[in-house]
Amino acid sequence: TLLNVQPSSNCIDTMFHESSHAVYYKGIDRSLPFNLREAAHIFTTEAVAMFFGALAKDPRWLSEVAKADPKKVAKLADALRAQRKREQLIFTRWTLVMLNFEKALYENPDQNLNKLWWDMVEKYQKLKRPAKRNKADWASKPHFTIAPVYYHNYMMGELFAAQLRKTITEKMPAKDGKPAFTSPKVGAFFASKVFKPGMRMTWPVFVKYATGAPLSAAAFAAEVK
Repeated sequence: TLLNVQPSSNCIDTMFHESSHAVYYKGIDRSLPFNLREAAHIFTTEAVAMFFGALAKDPRWLSEVAKADPKKVAKLADALRAQRKREQLIFTRWTLVMLNFEKALYENPDQNLNKLWWDMVEKYQKLKRPAKRNKADWASKPHFTIAPVYYHNYMMGELFAAQLRKTITEKMPAKDGKPAFTSPKVGAFFASKVFKPGMRMTWPVFVKYATGAPLSAAAFAAEVK
């Protein structure tokens, strides 16, 4: 990996996110046929990356694993949780911009894309376009060229990550009822239920296998409520 990181929560999040993709693939059952040695779906590996990336703002992880000053963490705990919720909600609106813009782009690539972009931004992000702006701002997002028709996988990943957190909280709670992310049981859960299956199941079957329920927005909605 080629890394350019700073000692910040954003960089911890990014490091966890990208490293988690690698851990997922390392954990896939190597006895599977070669063409099944893959994540159940692109969004499932994104979910794992987002699950672990989110720990950068988890007060329990910061104090128990990162060994941050418990008193400082306790003082900032509510603000950290609030910031995490804001990020999830802002990201949801941003994903809606990307998905709907790209859908409309492929439906009619000859339309005024500069105008379309800001139409979507105003509709979903509630941000006003700059006066007299007529630049290809949409083209500054590299996903359109290097990872087209992809952004919705991040949102589906957030839904699945929330569902994984709910499953862990319910099945492997600490004494205080909160997620026991430092427990070896959590690692064993990911290894057996998430990584090992690879692509031996279709993704709807896999999600239910891992969490006991079909993919839905319920756990995510509960987190941001």
